[in-house]
Amino acid sequence: MVREWWRDRERILEYLRDQVHEWERYDRWIPNQRAVEGALDFAAYIAGGTDSGSLETDLQIYLYWLQERRSPSPADRLPEL
Repeated sequence: MVREWWRDRERILEYLRDQVHEWERYDRWIPNQRAVEGALDFAAYIAGGTDSGSLETDLQIYLYWLQERRSPSPADRLPEL
């Protein structure tokens, strides 16, 4: 299931791009909403990473945990998506 979602992640990125104009409206209506900023940060996280990490790495760590029932050490090889 995780790998299927990862392969289809472009749909999420497309949705985020398509909805930016709606979130811009919310940001104008509600002070400090920052919906556009959050959506763009999430898109960056999915697309390749941010200063705080990448979804690809986080999903690989999650898959490792599902398979091994423990967190990976720096020496462990993470599974492919």
